[in-house]
Amino acid sequence: MSNRRFLTRSGTIVTPETGVPSLRDIAIALFRICRYAGQCDPFWTVGHHSLLVAEQVDERERIYALLHDAEESITGDITRIAKNKENVALGDALRGRIFDSLRIPHPTTAQWEEVKRADNDATLAELHTLLRGARQLKTAEELLMEAHSTAKPSPRACQRLQYWLHQWTSSDCVSGDRPAEFFLDECWRAVGKLRL
Repeated sequence: MSNRRFLTRSGTIVTPETGVPSLRDIAIALFRICRYAGQCDPFWTVGHHSLLVAEQVDERERIYALLHDAEESITGDITRIAKNKENVALGDALRGRIFDSLRIPHPTTAQWEEVKRADNDATLAELHTLLRGARQLKTAEELLMEAHSTAKPSPRACQRLQYWLHQWTSSDCVSGDRPAEFFLDECWRAVGKLRL
């Protein structure tokens, strides 16, 4: 049993073993947390990233893509190079409890692999667009990505990244509810598709 405890915006206590943040808590937090530990320019949130990933998958995987980084709503952004077994286990356990609370099936191995493929594609698009100097200097993230792909983002991911980048300002994300409300609506729409 871990002694890690997290408190959500609405007051829910979440540990690796118990507690489920609300979708609203997740949505608000993900749009206030900058990707890459704040090292990207312009401001790009975990929420933006999750929407980008969700656009790269079939609608049956959409809710899994939207929530693939749900644990970061309580831990903050964790770059891949810094992610450890404890963080991975927390994410797996938390997502499982979220799926149970939504009364939707857990993703199959094939569905989760599709989400991870889309996550890698979105990450590559971000690396090539948002991190200054990433094209000249290989980052630890890029070196890791090369093991899984050709290290070239898909044109669609780059195009959609530009779309999401201009949807909301950083002020909208940090102090406004519009991005979080949009994300929340997308989650409920995706849940509804799975329940049909």
